[in-house]
Amino acid sequence: MSLIRWKENCLYLPHLADTDRPALAYVKGSRMGILLDCGNSAQHARLFMKELLLAGENLPKLAILTHSHWDHSFGMSAMPCPVAACEKTAEKLETMCSWSWTVQAMEERLEAGEESLFSHRNIPKEYPDLSKIVVKSPDILFEHTLTVDLGGERCIASTILSPHETDCVICYFPGNGMLFLGDSYCSVPVGEDWIYDKERLSVYIQTLESYPPGTFCIKGHHPPQLLWELLEELRAEL
Repeated sequence: MSLIRWKENCLYLPHLADTDRPALAYVKGSRMGILLDCGNSAQHARLFMKELLLAGENLPKLAILTHSHWDHSFGMSAMPCPVAACEKTAEKLETMCSWSWTVQAMEERLEAGEESLFSHRNIPKEYPDLSKIVVKSPDILFEHTLTVDLGGERCIASTILSPHETDCVICYFPGNGMLFLGDSYCSVPVGEDWIYDKERLSVYIQTLESYPPGTFCIKGHHPPQLLWELLEELRAEL
């Protein structure tokens, strides 16, 4: 799978459902480029960097995590740059750093409700050898908002109350009109089902309504779409 150039200063690698690889994106300015999410493995991260160089771009100077889930954070070990995350994400990753990665340990976390059945099934697809999993903590922490001046473009990373997880961050680029959502728009896997917390979803929708309706949204596990289209879909879930 190859990078897609949405605008001159924005490229993204689409999601891949086979091994639960989420979309990753790169936005550049005159001073630096920034990576959004780190991927679900070192292999995933290295693929992105390889494609970025093939596209004639420089490697990122900073990466920002949208949340702590494995498929967005386990690629940190292959990052060529510092990684920033909100404090809640850092806390969750610090806990995960102490986890053991064996079949038995994963079974125990599944029974204890620390891991979802969906993650339990997908992690071995990306990691046939579980011992290859490396969990890291981020280098830079922020509480609510982090603004990065890329040079002629800004990245505004903000925590958001999301129906998906308690540590979600979205990244907005006012210059090119792109909003990187990670999984913040997603429901939660409960057994075999995916369920929305309607109260949290309602607040999430209200927050997204503050952005221009024509904003281009890059989503973690679905094709990109304009914000007004996404809001119509989310309102239908209430």
